[in-house]
Amino acid sequence: MSTKDIILADVNEAVAKRNNMKFADYEKAAYESFADDRDAEKGVINSAADASKVNAQALNDKAVSDTKADYDSQYQKNSVQKIINEMKVEQNMANLGLTDSGLNRTQQTAVQLSYANQKGKIDLARQSVLDDLALNLTSALTEIETNRSADLLTADQKWNDKAYSMAQTNYNNDLTAYNEQITSGYEQYGDIVQAEIDAAADVQKAKSINILNSKNSTL
Repeated sequence: MSTKDIILADVNEAVAKRNNMKFADYEKAAYESFADDRDAEKGVINSAADASKVNAQALNDKAVSDTKADYDSQYQKNSVQKIINEMKVEQNMANLGLTDSGLNRTQQTAVQLSYANQKGKIDLARQSVLDDLALNLTSALTEIETNRSADLLTADQKWNDKAYSMAQTNYNNDLTAYNEQITSGYEQYGDIVQAEIDAAADVQKAKSINILNSKNSTL
């Protein structure tokens, strides 16, 4: 194979590769090259969000436990107060000689009603606090998930931008390289052709001179 044939083969190969270039292939390769870094960053984001959720749940559980303990104490105080009030009524009625009277039963009913009313207030207050804690937990968990989604989206966008930029750079570099290879090949091919033309012209010129000299010598 001649030098010209080799050059033309190289040029044709470069032209084929350039024409078969697909930007999507460069994008895919770039995305894959950043896959580990992307996954690592998203893993950090997910771990932080999961830890925040565990912490929020733990704080809520502590608050619920403390709240229940506090209201258990209030229930106990209310029960103790009921007993004290019942004893006072019994003592007062005994002092008045009305232990088995209707007044005694009325007073005891009043004590029971006071206890029930106070217990109802404690129940409502306790449930209100527990409901607020549950609402706060739901809000905190929702915020954590919202932030998680936003952070993951930001990370994806960042690595997508990096991959796209890399793909553009690599695509343009290869395109430039192929174009330069093709241009250089054609230039080399042209130089060889021109050298062959010049050489042929020199040969023809030499023949013409020899013919002329031969005629002159005959004369």
